[in-house]
Amino acid sequence: MNLKINAKLLASLLFIFFLPSFFFVVLNFSSLAIGLIVILFFLLPFYLDNFFSERLVLLFVIAFMLVLFSSVYAYFYTGNLKAVISAFVIFIILLFLLLISEELGRLAFGEIYNTVFGVYLVLLLFGLLSLVYTIPIPLYLDRPKAVFPFSEESHYGLALGMLSITLVSVSHLKHSLFILISLIFFALIFPSLTLLVFGMIAFFIVSLRVRFGVLLFLALVLVALVGMFQIPYFYERLDFSEENRNLTFLVFAQGVMIIYESLTNLNFFGHGFQSLGLNGLGSNVFTEQIIAVTGKPMNLQDGGFLFAKIFFEFGVLAGIVLLTFYCYVVIKILLKINLYCGFFGQMDATLKKEIFFQSFLIGLAVELFLRGYGYFSPTLLIASLFYLNSKSLRHV
Repeated sequence: MNLKINAKLLASLLFIFFLPSFFFVVLNFSSLAIGLIVILFFLLPFYLDNFFSERLVLLFVIAFMLVLFSSVYAYFYTGNLKAVISAFVIFIILLFLLLISEELGRLAFGEIYNTVFGVYLVLLLFGLLSLVYTIPIPLYLDRPKAVFPFSEESHYGLALGMLSITLVSVSHLKHSLFILISLIFFALIFPSLTLLVFGMIAFFIVSLRVRFGVLLFLALVLVALVGMFQIPYFYERLDFSEENRNLTFLVFAQGVMIIYESLTNLNFFGHGFQSLGLNGLGSNVFTEQIIAVTGKPMNLQDGGFLFAKIFFEFGVLAGIVLLTFYCYVVIKILLKINLYCGFFGQMDATLKKEIFFQSFLIGLAVELFLRGYGYFSPTLLIASLFYLNSKSLRHV
C-alpha cells in the first residue's frame, strides 16, 4: 500500500486551515484576512520556482481587475478604505493560487489523497480533543464553542465537512463509511447543524457511488428530518416562524433577506466589493432582530453565507451567473461520481484525480448557501486551489 505523503503540501494545508483562526483568536484580529495574508506571505517563497499557466494568468488578471474596479466603486460609494485594502489581500491570494496551481498536477494521485486524508485525520483529532480537554489559552477560554484552533464549531465544521465530502467522492468503502460515521458523530455530539448537512451530502455521494442507493438516501433524509425535529437544538434552527429568536436562524434569515432585497431593488451591478455592512448597508428586519437579541449587529458584513455577500456586493447579474455556473459544474461532478466512482470497479487514474480535485467544489456548498464567513476563508481558498488545478488535467 502506498502511504507516501507530500510534506510541503501537508504543511501548507495545515497552516492555511489552522493558523488564520489561531491568530484571529489569540491576537484578537477583526478578521481572518490578516492571519491568512501572513501565512500566504510565509508560504509564497516555497512555490516561487513554479511555472505559470498562461491561461490561468489571464483568468487571474481578469478576476483581479474586476475586484479592483469594484473596490474603487465601493470606496466612492461608502468612503471606506476597507474595500481597497481587501483588494490587495485578494491579489496575494490570486498570486498564491497561481504559483501553486500547477504543482498539484505533477503529484501522483495517491500522494495527494494520502496528504489530504492526513489533514482530515488531524482535524478529526482536534475535534475529539475538544470534547475531552479545554485548551488553557485565555482567549480560547472566553469562547466556549471554540474547537481549537478554530474560533467556533461552525468554522471547524466547514473545514472538516469540505474534506469529508471530497474524500468520500473517491475513497474505498471502508474510508467512506468511517468518514460518514465521523461526520454524524460530531454533528450530534457538538451538536452542529453545519456538520449534519455535510453528513447528508456525504451520504448522498455514497449513495451515488453505490448507484442503487438513492432510495436509501431518501429514506435517510426522511428519518433525519423526523429526528431533527425531536432534538431542540436542530428544531430551533429549522423553525421558520416569525417568533423564532434563535441566533443561527436569524443570521441565515438575514442573508436570505439581503438576497431578496437585492432582487426587489433591482440591484443589478451591486454596491461594490466589501461594502456589505459598511454604514449599515444591507441591514434589514432580521438585522434589527439580531440587535434586539445580542445588542449588536452580527455577521452582517459576511452576509451570513457567502452567496448573499456576493449577491449584494457584485449584483444580481453576477449572482445569477455564479449560481448557474456552480449548479452546472456540481451536477457534472455528481454525474461523473455516479458513472465512474463505483466502489467495486476500476477507474482511470487521471479521471480519479480530476474528480477528487473537483469534489472540493461540492464541499463548498454549505459555505456558499448556509454558513460562511466571507471571502478570506481558508476553505474557500483550498477549494479554489484544487478546482482550478483540475482544469489543467482535463476541461470540465
